[in-house]
Amino acid sequence: MYTLKGVRCPYCGNEFKEGDDVVVCPQCGTPHHRSCYASAGVCANLSRHDEGFVWESPAAEQAAQSQEQPLCPNCQKPYSPGDRFCNNCGQPLESSNGPAFERSFLPDIDENAEIDGVKVSLLRQYLGSSWQYYVYQFMMQDSFSRKISFNWSALIFPGMFFLYRKLWGMAALSFVVSLVCGLPSATLYLTSFGYQLPFLSYSVWSSASMICGLISMAYCITCSLYASWMIRRSAIKNINRLTDAYGPGEQLSAALRAKGGTSLAAVIIAGAIALIFSAVVALLITR
Repeated sequence: MYTLKGVRCPYCGNEFKEGDDVVVCPQCGTPHHRSCYASAGVCANLSRHDEGFVWESPAAEQAAQSQEQPLCPNCQKPYSPGDRFCNNCGQPLESSNGPAFERSFLPDIDENAEIDGVKVSLLRQYLGSSWQYYVYQFMMQDSFSRKISFNWSALIFPGMFFLYRKLWGMAALSFVVSLVCGLPSATLYLTSFGYQLPFLSYSVWSSASMICGLISMAYCITCSLYASWMIRRSAIKNINRLTDAYGPGEQLSAALRAKGGTSLAAVIIAGAIALIFSAVVALLITR
């Protein structure tokens, strides 16, 4: 038995309502208002009868499509065949066109395996986007007994990278290092607007600028080498704490996704603050 909810009469175009006098074509099953059918005298789909046309309700068609549509293995949301990534959580997907990009160079990962006593399935839920990449890095760290791996994002934008991965303490430290190390260069820049150098001579400020530049570079390189290890340490710590608090189940999964994952909003807010700060400083200098 099908439902006529949301179905329109093919003649008048009005939706069928409860209590409407409805008649269906005896050959194809198309529903009509009885008055519309009587007025026309024939089925609206008469021209298709020779093709063997059989009318189906939209609800039945949607149910059939939902059964055929695959589900994301991470968030269980449906995706379209051919998609390489889940539109909801960013999970790499096996598509009809072949494996997703991440899977093209990463080995299959056993989600029942453990890293530091934590199952990979929990790390997948916590890390969210790019979980395969980071779990692979963790596995390589164990294989070679080292903490070092390389991360381009942490090298170029350490503060923004740590904000994106929700490592708030490292993000704050990165911005402080950037601000302190950039102070001598900013002070020298002010001299081009007629400002006098405070306390020390130009040569001292110039040397301080060079030294701070080297310190900043060394800090960025260190972040790039240890970023994956810091993500691992934070993930393991938080997963263990949340597991103790919630135990296995849906509450734990929800808590892992909320605590972990990424935060694009934090990056956007930090970028906006930096732009506003730069504009205010530029305005004060040029006045």
